[in-house]
Amino acid sequence: MTSVPRVLRDLKDDGFALTQLVEMDGRRWLRKEYRFRVPPGRLLRPLARHWARHEVEVGRLLAGIEGVPGEPLALSETSFCRPWIEGQDLRAHQRQGLPLRDDFFDDLLRLVRDVHARGVGYGDLEKKDNVIVGRDGRPHLIDFQISLRRYTGRSALRRALSGWWLRHTQADDLRHVYKHKRRIRPDLTTPEEAARSRRRSPLSWLKRIFYALTLRRVKRLVYPHGSNETFRFSRRKRPDSDVSPPAS
Repeated sequence: MTSVPRVLRDLKDDGFALTQLVEMDGRRWLRKEYRFRVPPGRLLRPLARHWARHEVEVGRLLAGIEGVPGEPLALSETSFCRPWIEGQDLRAHQRQGLPLRDDFFDDLLRLVRDVHARGVGYGDLEKKDNVIVGRDGRPHLIDFQISLRRYTGRSALRRALSGWWLRHTQADDLRHVYKHKRRIRPDLTTPEEAARSRRRSPLSWLKRIFYALTLRRVKRLVYPHGSNETFRFSRRKRPDSDVSPPAS
């Protein structure tokens, strides 16, 4: 029987979700609860249930792939836990000037292709925060909130649209791997990889325009100083700024 999670630390508490490091059954987990504290709050609860269910289902679909957190546990309609990954996100790792293994991006490329082989497009690989450098120096992927799964239902039109969207999402995933490699390890980047890192798909351009015209403006209203402005909507005391989570 699963025990009640014991909160070790709040990692992020914003207008959309509460993310915590918890301990349960003698293991560390990341607990995420979707709860909208922006208007119209309660009316968005169906979306909270959808996002939580989506992350759990994708996590179960990808379970067993080396480099993903492992099978998540649903705690309620709007919350779940997934295994904690010891390490540091790629952005922080880079800012500290720490070295990466020479085969880091080769391993990341294999990991992304393993995810693709299960019919999933990651969709958020542009953010270096979503790539964890593990204690062993190997890459891990976290946060599958906006990942895309292949539609296999009866509607032929939805299958066609889903297949098109998935192909371009997966192409963008690979482009971002090459882009990170080109910027972080240019000494190991081949001319072909550099060219692929600059090759945008039609979907990439559509997403870029949509984000610039809509989501970016909304995010600036919610987070005037950036989306990492955690605890903006929280009544909890903000933790000391020099204390950072040991992993993600």
